Amino acid sequence: MEDIQEHIIKDGKGKTKPVFISRNGKHQYKIKYSKDGDWVKPYYGNAVPSATSIIKHLEGDTFGIGMAWAMKLAKESGDPYQARIESNKAMDSGNELHDCIDRFIKSNGSDIAEDNIMFNTWYRDVGSLPENKFLKGELFVYAPYAEFGGTIDGISMNPDTGEITIWDWKTKERASFEKYGSPIKDHVQLAGYFLALREMGSIYAPVKANLVYLMRDGSSSKIVPVDLEFNEGLFAQSFDLYKTLRVAKNRNSNLNSSLVGA
Repeated sequence: MEDIQEHIIKDGKGKTKPVFISRNGKHQYKIKYSKDGDWVKPYYGNAVPSATSIIKHLEGDTFGIGMAWAMKLAKESGDPYQARIESNKAMDSGNELHDCIDRFIKSNGSDIAEDNIMFNTWYRDVGSLPENKFLKGELFVYAPYAEFGGTIDGISMNPDTGEITIWDWKTKERASFEKYGSPIKDHVQLAGYFLALREMGSIYAPVKANLVYLMRDGSSSKIVPVDLEFNEGLFAQSFDLYKTLRVAKNRNSNLNSSLVGA
């Protein structure tokens, strides 16, 4: 499965033109390059990884946290598979929330999912505010030099100041958020999208970035600003480590192959 999306960029002369970005089922991204000045021919570059896959090593001890959570659920419910059931429910509810917000943005605010409790919280705290005029939702980006891609959950403009903000929505269990707060990797993810927009020459030039954590019980949300300058540097360092680890993995793979064949 492949989705293709248009993204408007600026050329060196200040004029705008479209590029086309594709995303496959593995969340890998390609961009349609210009060929002889023609932006219509189906000429795609190599598939590149997503920003989230590049920064996975920033997740910390998620295995230990996840195991403790799984054991707690199994003990309380008497079902050893309860953690898997809850994880699937959380994924489904997160996807549904993203779909509700995307429909709201694409409909210019007319499609309001009143039956979704997390959407109602988002709408109250973010979507209905006059300073947040949403321009795009679920927007593909592609960094042509760093070679990674991603999907921005939302881009808004303040009608009074003209400031552009990028957004990312996360769903959380209240107890988990109160204990662990906002992970570093979430901040670095948005900084990566900021970098991609600049590399592309996108018409969207954000000056702010916000994470929005929606509690799954619909009770509240938490808006967390992202320091783009600091976290862009952290993303660059993370990308260097990602590339180094890939080289090391390939070297070890080749070494193991030679040992097996010896």
